[in-house]
Amino acid sequence: MNVGSEDDVQPLGTSLTGLELTEDALEELADEPEAGYDSENVQPIRSAPPQARKSRVHLTPALLDQLEQECENLLRSVLGDSRVDELHQAMLDVGVPAIDLVGDRTEHLGRLRDAALAGLAGQAPDGYNQLSVPFPWHLQDRDPALAVLELGMARLDRDLPESIFGRIDPVSRVMSAMPQLTGRLDEDGLLDLTGLDASGYGVVVDGRMLHFHQFLRRGFSGNMNYRLINLLLKIGARPGNMVRIAIDERRLTNPDEMRWVFEEDYWWGPKLSDAWLDNRYTDPIPTVHRYEEGNARLLLGYEAFFAHWRINGKVEKVFQAEELTTLDEETRPTTMIAGFTPLRYMHSIRDIEAHRFIHCDGAVRGYNPDTLSIRRAEEMPTATTAAYYRKVFRVDGTITTEEWSQIAAGWYRGNGLVAEYLAALDGAPED
Repeated sequence: MNVGSEDDVQPLGTSLTGLELTEDALEELADEPEAGYDSENVQPIRSAPPQARKSRVHLTPALLDQLEQECENLLRSVLGDSRVDELHQAMLDVGVPAIDLVGDRTEHLGRLRDAALAGLAGQAPDGYNQLSVPFPWHLQDRDPALAVLELGMARLDRDLPESIFGRIDPVSRVMSAMPQLTGRLDEDGLLDLTGLDASGYGVVVDGRMLHFHQFLRRGFSGNMNYRLINLLLKIGARPGNMVRIAIDERRLTNPDEMRWVFEEDYWWGPKLSDAWLDNRYTDPIPTVHRYEEGNARLLLGYEAFFAHWRINGKVEKVFQAEELTTLDEETRPTTMIAGFTPLRYMHSIRDIEAHRFIHCDGAVRGYNPDTLSIRRAEEMPTATTAAYYRKVFRVDGTITTEEWSQIAAGWYRGNGLVAEYLAALDGAPED
């Protein structure tokens, strides 16, 4: 296995969600010049957006969702379903989010994007005035075609399919194109990376680039968590070790078209001593780290972290952990997936006589509203059975204490409660 380097509502009228429109503003709506798009030179032809949209109206998640749905509907009505779906598939393949679509230079994606913008250009201004919610402030001075394209495709980016919880589909896009992968898949749908050209962003097989699973992306929708993946690859490359990681069955591209993005926020685990970890008499009562109501850190979207250790036999110590996100739509770090709330889970096994971990895996559990309500009342990480369970990585063999600490911090990237828990394991004071 080659390990990649880290270097490598209401119609528009006289009022709009609290925004009062004057008669002068309404007259300006009718006098707006038409917008267009020069598809050959890939340059937007700017026209001032309707005055009604030059506002500081607070777009709640519900309003933004409504606007994105209206923009997607406009895209489909102008371009047709097949062209919109083809554009979205090209974005998935290259790894380009909607916010970066206009500036992307990939040949195939750029051609589809320019054609979409050319088709949208003829809609200004009448087509855009059908939108009942104003554009976000950062899009109000842009060509309306660009704004509609970004917002409409953003909805497709964020609305992940329920099938993403599934283990593997033998007739999926990737598996249909590369059936030779079947022999490398385990019972959890993880790909054995032994001998493959893998990096923190994906794996190359027979000249094609496969993306790692959507659940290994920031917030399940952003860029790849390449630091965690590179660590897993490094551990897996050790003689006698094995690493398996889930792939995204929807994405398939050529290596030279893959979009590489570096995000430098740092989440690391503290150095831990072996003394507590190897104590077989550790109290089996679950540990709960939780932000109390009113704590400003709740704005980051994480409410609690549950961890539990137990002895299995004479030498094995088992660790299980799960996070709990807030219910507030404006602070929740991940969106619901087809009505299910995704929560990250981690499971590990430590050999207390050898003073090392011998197994570690990470998964995402999907809870429906009923099971989530029950889960919120429990303190044991495994007390409630989730509707879905999707394992996304597994490493077996020799895993040092420091490496395990880094895996935990990397997997729960963004959740400060995990760092507090790891620090408490070693008797360090909490912040």
